[in-house]
Amino acid sequence: MRIIKKLQDIELLKEKQVMSKEVLEELEEHFKNIYRNLGLPEGTDIEEFSLKECGIMVYLEAGDNITDLEEIGLSPEDDGLLGSTPEWVDEQILDSCTLVTVCILYNNECALSIFFRKEDFKNELEEWVSDYI
Repeated sequence: MRIIKKLQDIELLKEKQVMSKEVLEELEEHFKNIYRNLGLPEGTDIEEFSLKECGIMVYLEAGDNITDLEEIGLSPEDDGLLGSTPEWVDEQILDSCTLVTVCILYNNECALSIFFRKEDFKNELEEWVSDYI
């Protein structure tokens, strides 16, 4: 699991080449969209803008336990991601994979953005994703 709070986190993932370039581009675009809506109007520099108060971005990797994501607020008692009700779910077909984006609202001020490659969780999340698309 990769947690993204600042643009610097995405830059570090680019340097380490831990995921495909096109997935990183999508994560960066999502971050910049949040920045344009929340940080820019307040005059915050993009390098200083943090998602800490408005909802972090999370990239789930193959092998992550989707039923126990307590560190991002999705407890095992509630079945983790599978027990959540997303505000929306989107699938985007890229050259190397299908990227799924999930938005879970905590309140009017905070939303969690979760990303994962559909292929990495096909058996575990296929039905859950189809219920919300």
